[in-house]
Formats: sequence, C-alpha cells, structure tokens
Amino acid sequence: MLMIATFTLNAGFNLLVGLLTAKFLGPSDFGRYALAQSIGVFLNTLFIDWLRHVATRFYTENAGSAGVRATLDVMLGLSAFAVAAVSGAAILLGLDFGLSIPLALVAALVGIVNGVFDVQTALLRARFRDRPYATAIILKNLFSIILVVGGAAVFHNPAITLAGLCLSMAAALLSVHRALIDRDARLALATRAQARIFLGYGAPIVAGAVIWQLMPLFNRTLLADRLGFDASGQYSLAYDLGIRIVAAVGSALDILLLQLAIRADHDEGREAARAQLSLNTVIVLAVMAPVCVGLWLVMPSFEALFVPQAFHGSFSRILTALLPGLFAFSILSFCVFQTFFVARRTWPVTVSSLAATLINILVVRASGTTDPAAIAAIQAGGFIVSLGIGIALSYAIFPVNVRAKDIAVVTLATGLVILCVYPLRTLEPGLVTLLVQAATGVIVYAAALWTGNVAGLRGWLASRRSRH
Repeated sequence: MLMIATFTLNAGFNLLVGLLTAKFLGPSDFGRYALAQSIGVFLNTLFIDWLRHVATRFYTENAGSAGVRATLDVMLGLSAFAVAAVSGAAILLGLDFGLSIPLALVAALVGIVNGVFDVQTALLRARFRDRPYATAIILKNLFSIILVVGGAAVFHNPAITLAGLCLSMAAALLSVHRALIDRDARLALATRAQARIFLGYGAPIVAGAVIWQLMPLFNRTLLADRLGFDASGQYSLAYDLGIRIVAAVGSALDILLLQLAIRADHDEGREAARAQLSLNTVIVLAVMAPVCVGLWLVMPSFEALFVPQAFHGSFSRILTALLPGLFAFSILSFCVFQTFFVARRTWPVTVSSLAATLINILVVRASGTTDPAAIAAIQAGGFIVSLGIGIALSYAIFPVNVRAKDIAVVTLATGLVILCVYPLRTLEPGLVTLLVQAATGVIVYAAALWTGNVAGLRGWLASRRSRH
C-alpha cells in the first residue's frame, strides 16, 4: 500500500510541477520545454524504458536472480551509451527539431537520467523495497519543486528548467544508492542467453512505446512548425496533463493488479490468471470511467483553479476532445495489455500502437487541419481504433471473459453521475463548485456500484469485516 500511495503522490506532484512550470515559462517557452522533454522521453522509450518492464517481470529477491540483475545492469549501461551516441550524432547532423543546441543537449540528458531513474526504482519495486522507493520518489518531487519550478520562475529558460529535472532525479537516486546495490549481482554473471530472453520479451514493448511517442511528437512538431511554439504549448499542456492524470490513476492500479495476475499464473495456472485478469478489467473500468467523465464534468472549475491564465479556453477545448481517446488508452494499457504480458506474447502491443499512430498522422495530413482541438480529436480516434484492435487480438491470444452485468453496472453508474453532476456546470467555476461536483459524483457513483454489487463488491467487503 505504501508503494501505491507513493505512486499516487508522485502523480500529483508531477501535475503540480507541470502546471507551475507552464505558468512561469508561458506558452511559447513551455512549448519548447515540452517538445524537448518529449524528445527526451522518446529517447528513453526507444533505448532504456523496456528494461523497466523486464525488471518488473523477471527480477526478484531470490538468490537465483543475481544473473538477471547483472544482465540488467550491463544492458542499462549500454542503453544509456546508445542514447548519448544517437543524440550526439543527431545534433551534429543538424537534427534539432528547431530547438537551440543547449536545449537539444539537455533533451538527450533527460532521456538518459529519466531512463536510469525509472529502471532503478522498478528494481526497488520488484524487490518490495517500499521505504527506499518512497524515499526516492518523494525526494525527486521535492527537488523538482525547487530546481524545476525554481528554474522556470527565476531564469524563464526551458534548458535550465529541464536541467533542474535531471538534477532532481539524480539527487534522489544518490540518496538511496545503498538500497539499489545487489552485492550478489557481479557483472561476470551477465549472460547473452539472459539478454536474448529480455530482448524477446521487451522488443515489442519498446516498439509499441516508441510508436506511441511518435504521435504526440508529430502533433507538437507540426503545430510548432505551422503555428509557432505558442500553439504547440497550448496543445502540450492539455495533452500532458490529460495523459498524466489517466496514466497516474491507471498505473497506480496496474502496479498491483498485474503482479497479482502474474502470481496467479505462476502459482495456480492459466485459469486462475484468467479469473484475476477478468477481475482486474472490471476494477480498472470501474475506476477509469468516472475519472475521465468526472474530469470532463469539472473542466470549467479545474481550468479556472489550476490552469495558467494564458492557457484558458484552449485547454478545455483540447482536453475535452482528447478525453474519449484517453479513456480508450487507459483500458488498452491497463486491461488489454495485461493479458499479453501474462501470456508473454507482447507483439500485439506494437500492432495496437502502430494502428493509432498511423491513423493520427495520416488523418491529420489528409485533413490539413492546424487546429489543436481538431488534431486532439483525431488523436482520440486513433486511440479508440487501437483499443478495438487490442481487444480483438487479446481474445485470439489469451481470452478473458468479463461479466456483461459488471460492464452494465459501471456504464449505468457513470450515466447517473452525468445526469446528476452535469447541471452543476452552470454554477460559477471555482473551488466550491468543484467540491460540490466531486462530492455529488462520488456519492452517486458509489451508491450505484454498491447497489449493482459490481465484481462482488458487497461480498468482498463482508469477508474483510469478518476477518477483523
């Protein structure tokens, strides 16, 4: 529970840092900052992030995992070197996406430091080192407030702001370096055979993740080229906050639910894994539906309270257009993809992401639109098509049956929330309105789920009470 709470706290801090950074940099410089950061994330995704998935799936506290850790360490070093080499070559060839040389260099550094940080914290999670993990995350966020937000507020320079992000992650890892050491994992234990296993599992995930990153990178770059960095910044804030909200909530669930499915598969067999995956799907659906619908319902107050004035108006238009796609993305990422991970058949991740990205690029090109909200709507359509493809492939590879009754209850409960909360949007946007909307939505939704006994909720709570 400490791990989940820390993950949730981290998501909240990321949102706060993003909003404050946008406020102090302004739309134009925030557009440059966001584009450089997305390039860094893309490089991390291409070369390093797959090792985070490998660590989650293969690394344990068992003595036999020393070879796994040694191979991971070697491959992490090689991957970081690859980011540096590719970035240096791209800059020398003049491929800088319109960024200044200092900002392009810092973008590469973000790719390396962010990748190392994510892999190292994944190793802590895999070994159930909850306290060091929480320490690293909390310190990273505290340093970010000082270095990232402080850098934006004092210097108003996107390169210095991104450098602060790198320093915050590096300092957080240094603070827990002892917990990261696995004394049994000597580098001599690293093997090519183990590396091949990792590559076979991780390569499709890498390909899928890289392709996902191409979509917002294409949209940001197109807007910056056609309309300038101001328009790119408007799109970037809405997309970044939207994807962070759904990813934060979904990942907080996924960090536990996926491990439960893997454990069921290992200890009890495939049928137990199917049952767990079915329950996981209902849980994620029951959480993500009200999150996405609720965000739309409270949008006027959310924008008034948390979004910098320079982004008002465009923020709500762009995020509203994105929300159906973000919901589809969350179900795909935290329900459908779980079936592929448990089955160790990860190639559908690549297929699903490729479909969404191709739809985004081709339709945007064909339409000729440069309206950020229209581009967001096209991107949402790509996500929805990708979800349909992912569901079809999951039923072909590792079918999981979800009770129609549970889906109907979640759908009805969400509809009741809309009926009860939508009229409150006419109130003056602000904190009181936001709290009234949130309280009304939570009460209505919880009552509907309880009445419908979704996923055996009443029986589960009764069994918990009887134990205590």
